[in-house]
Amino acid sequence: MAEIIDINGPNRRWGKHRVEVVLQLWDNRKVYEKDVGGNCIGWAVIDSAIEEIIDEIAMDGRVILTSPDDEELTVDDAADDDDWDERIRKMVVSARIIGYTAPTLNEVRARNGADPVPDGDKPSDYDAEIVARRKSEAAA
Repeated sequence: MAEIIDINGPNRRWGKHRVEVVLQLWDNRKVYEKDVGGNCIGWAVIDSAIEEIIDEIAMDGRVILTSPDDEELTVDDAADDDDWDERIRKMVVSARIIGYTAPTLNEVRARNGADPVPDGDKPSDYDAEIVARRKSEAAA
């Protein structure tokens, strides 16, 4: 069973979420991993990652998917295709948050207009304590 990421601290929206997105067309696929930060959680995180991937693909004008036999399939942005973004979205077969990094104390202080403190560049203890407690409760 997959590990459940459960962060409920007051600063959870300021952390960085790691999102895995899988694009697939027939048996050809490509897996992306994106870091998403900012004031968002849940679906907003996943949607932001998908938007980043769409923007990245749009810059290249194509996406290369790979089959299980390591054969490549190139999907190009046809000049007459007005729905390129939608076409990419239809290739998304999986999207999930696979990791979370809590904000550091100094990141939280900066967002609140406070000066940094020594040793403030590690993840906040509050979120780390919650994660440790929840993991030990789940193991019991």
